[in-house]
Amino acid sequence: MERVRALHAFAKQLLRSQCFVSVEVKDERYILIRLESTQLAVIYFVDGPISNTAMKQALRDNTMRGIFSLFVLDADMLPADGEVIRLHPFVHVMQTLFHGKVYAYREAQNGDVEVFPVQLRTETSTTKRAVYEPAVQPEELTCGHVETSYPMQGFWGTVNFRAQSTYTAPDPEYFRQQRQQAEQTYRQKTQPSAHTAISASYYEILGVEVTATEEQIREAYRRLARQYHPDLNDSPAAKEHMQQINIAYRALMSRFH
Repeated sequence: MERVRALHAFAKQLLRSQCFVSVEVKDERYILIRLESTQLAVIYFVDGPISNTAMKQALRDNTMRGIFSLFVLDADMLPADGEVIRLHPFVHVMQTLFHGKVYAYREAQNGDVEVFPVQLRTETSTTKRAVYEPAVQPEELTCGHVETSYPMQGFWGTVNFRAQSTYTAPDPEYFRQQRQQAEQTYRQKTQPSAHTAISASYYEILGVEVTATEEQIREAYRRLARQYHPDLNDSPAAKEHMQQINIAYRALMSRFH
């Protein structure tokens, strides 16, 4: 089923449920849901591979703004029900976010769209078996936080659908506390450590600011490598200086991976 058509069709299902204050399709990219507590959730429909970096950026930005996120994959991107297959890495990341499953969309028999969970059960160290579950219902929508360590580390606000549950308006105080916890956890995980402070000289070696982007650090390294690489510079100090540049480059680039 074509992604944009599926996006609009599912938005209409959410609206018909009358569980939410508002439901909007934004920029033909995602559904924005306002819950009765004025809390927000977004649902992305995905019909092609998405990088871990892009997924992490969206999750981080939304979580810091108190918004819960869900990624729903085109069913054609997943193995058939009962099939065993080696998964694309980004599907593996989604599985860790949504408690061992991912969500998919496809055209229902009546021509509408259905969104359903797909359990991904381990068969071997490298393969998973897909087990399709019944389609979700709008009133089953829940929001919460999940902390992951591998393959993508972080603390995220996510949307799930809980079968056979009754939707109730979430407590605004609960969401306020959850947002504060998310912000505190994010600061703890991203604030400079003692090791980072000691390694401030790495920035000096590469000649970049502490706020330098990944691309700025990479460009500084290339510039210095052209200047000090032993193949291009036969001075006695060039080899030692290039070693320092390599160490600094590896240390700073680890911030982004």
